[in-house]
Amino acid sequence: MKTNWLARFLKRLQGIHPSAKGSVTATMPDPETIKQIVRGVATTRSDEIGCDECFDQVDQFAEMVLVGKNAAEALPLVQDHLTRCGDCREEFEALLETLRALT
Repeated sequence: MKTNWLARFLKRLQGIHPSAKGSVTATMPDPETIKQIVRGVATTRSDEIGCDECFDQVDQFAEMVLVGKNAAEALPLVQDHLTRCGDCREEFEALLETLRALT
């Protein structure tokens, strides 16, 4: 199932909270958050992958990094996603740290 981009977008806004009736209300985000959102939208690529696709390939990406191969060149869409998505980058870094500990 593909990541719901609208849900992810809303999570990035500050002050999001469910109302008593179950709908979502949001306060206006601070200017820095707005800049980050606009920058993210402006730099979106047509061939960009989502978190699910990144997760499916991140183990291969990490193994390439571990053996010194140019993972960014081999899997540029994964590299691009890791640059843009802090959650996936954290997962990748944790995986890489675990693999390094095992070798």
